[in-house]
Amino acid sequence: HWLDGDSRRFLHRLRRNVAGYPFVVLMTSREALQPEQWEMDASWNFIHLESLPEVAIADLATTTIGREPAAGLLHFLHQRTEGNPFFVEQLLYYLRDQNMLGDEMGWESLKAAEQIIPTDIQAVMVARLDRLPGTTKDVVQTAAVLGREFERPVLAHMRPEVEPELQTIISLAEYQGIWRLLDERRFLFRHALMRDAAYNMQLQARLQGVHKRAAEAFETIYQADLAPNYDQIAYHYDQARVVIKALDYYERAADQAREKYQNEAALAHYGRALVLAEKHQLATRFRLHAGREAVLGWLGQREAQQAELESMEMLADRLGDQGKQAETALRRTALALATGEYDAAIDFAHQSVRFAQAAQDPLSTARSFHRLSRAYWQKGQHEQARPYLEKAIPLAEAHNGFAEEASCLYDLSILDYYQQKFKDARRHLEQGLRIYQRIGDKRGEIECLSMFGILHNAAGESIAAEAVYDQALSLTRSVGYSYGESRILGLLGNGYFYRGDYEGSIYYHEQGLQIYRELNDREGEAISLDTLGLTYYCLDDYERAKAYLLLATKISRELKADQTFGFALTHLGFTLTRLQDYGQATAVLEEALRIRQGMGLSAFAIDTQCGLAQVYWATGRKTESLAVIDDIVSWMEAHGPAGIELPVQVYLICYQILVAAQED
Repeated sequence: HWLDGDSRRFLHRLRRNVAGYPFVVLMTSREALQPEQWEMDASWNFIHLESLPEVAIADLATTTIGREPAAGLLHFLHQRTEGNPFFVEQLLYYLRDQNMLGDEMGWESLKAAEQIIPTDIQAVMVARLDRLPGTTKDVVQTAAVLGREFERPVLAHMRPEVEPELQTIISLAEYQGIWRLLDERRFLFRHALMRDAAYNMQLQARLQGVHKRAAEAFETIYQADLAPNYDQIAYHYDQARVVIKALDYYERAADQAREKYQNEAALAHYGRALVLAEKHQLATRFRLHAGREAVLGWLGQREAQQAELESMEMLADRLGDQGKQAETALRRTALALATGEYDAAIDFAHQSVRFAQAAQDPLSTARSFHRLSRAYWQKGQHEQARPYLEKAIPLAEAHNGFAEEASCLYDLSILDYYQQKFKDARRHLEQGLRIYQRIGDKRGEIECLSMFGILHNAAGESIAAEAVYDQALSLTRSVGYSYGESRILGLLGNGYFYRGDYEGSIYYHEQGLQIYRELNDREGEAISLDTLGLTYYCLDDYERAKAYLLLATKISRELKADQTFGFALTHLGFTLTRLQDYGQATAVLEEALRIRQGMGLSAFAIDTQCGLAQVYWATGRKTESLAVIDDIVSWMEAHGPAGIELPVQVYLICYQILVAAQED
């Protein structure tokens, strides 16, 4: 098994929450393993396996053939196999099959027979397989098509004609060291090379037929629940050249992998399906590109995501399908929001509305109004956002779009929260939660619970907030909703941060960061790194804060996630000022200010301006510092502290600079 990206992330997840348990991860590799590449804080032990010496070969031979080998045989094994234990084992089996392990077969006899004894492991295995009884060899080759591990019921379904003697055949192959029993229904080839040898002995025409039987066996045996085997069935139909069915199952496997955040597997399945799809299958190709776009958006691979959107747009235009044009515009809106291009997002959302209305699709229209509202409120234009949600909700309700209706109510509660209409926020959130619970949407329920926690914190009800977050966290773990789990951990960490319990904040944010990395959610990773950096800044651990914030700025810059980038740059500027790196602090704060003002985020810009005023004062640019302070005071007189990230720090720095100016 190759250790691909998804497997690495699984290994990270496997190690979570195992403190206090006897827990070991054992890995074998032909290449040197480098612990620093794994970002793990575990202890490591390395065992470098050398070739077997003769004494060890003697022990292995005794175990394999049931008696101590003669000196001549031992010497021959060592010379021929160079101490490779699998080669030793297979060569012994071969010699046994050839009746060449008798007492009379000493070193000279083996040397004389050397020309007929295979010289490499592959040849030994092929020779051994060729000497199996005909039916046994045929069944072994059939099993090889199923992979290194296979199930007896599937094999039996593929070879019904040998069912009466199948158990005898399986036992004989086990005795011959071809495979071993895992449990009452599963078997494992003793080595991947043995399985490969059995597979590669077969002609292509035969393999196609056997793969087809394998796919049909899975469909029959697991017809009550095919989902866990979608990828297996797709692969077998693909190898059998049954393109229509392979395409169908690859799409199912890809959708399932996407839902489970198995991103690399999802992209691979979508990619193979696109290879199989005919050029004229426009609707199918649209769905496949849409699936890839969703995964790439999750991974933050913006250029590749943009390419998928262009393919979707071209296909929707060729189809003349206004519903698909609406969906594409809706996804373009989401991409623009992710990269902080709010005006472009609003334009795309308006396009989506027009396409959806032209298609006379009420639910698509509701989704488009919803996304248009979100574009406005993410830009900070809350009053412009509300009417579109109020249009979307009755549309969704009238056409049984329950999940969309609940999602709109959830967003409406967020708008209420931003506008400090906390009573309305609770009412809308309760309505949305009831719908999610009625339709069994656990993810929506989790989102609502997390928002209730935010509302409790806003009301100063920290104990109630933590109780709700704990409830939501338990629910995320029970349904395997990793993204929701990471978000709840972040909210718990934020609650501790605002209460001044920075160690508690770090505890939760570190857990959230680990999950974001497992999911390869790079924007979530950047946000967690930024928050951890700010927390260490508050603990006066400026070097550690700098390390986290540099990573956060690097990732958010690559993602073009300007809002996150603005936060990370501002916090990095604060930290560099404390480290008296005034030149770099000035540069990053000025860049942050350009970004925030360009996005129209005037409240967040106050934090950045405050940082600049501080560094200007420290470097003797006092006139510029006081000018910035005047701008801050004027803005706060007009708007108050609402929306400023760190209002206490802003007040303190303004006060300190104004007092210092008076003393001058």
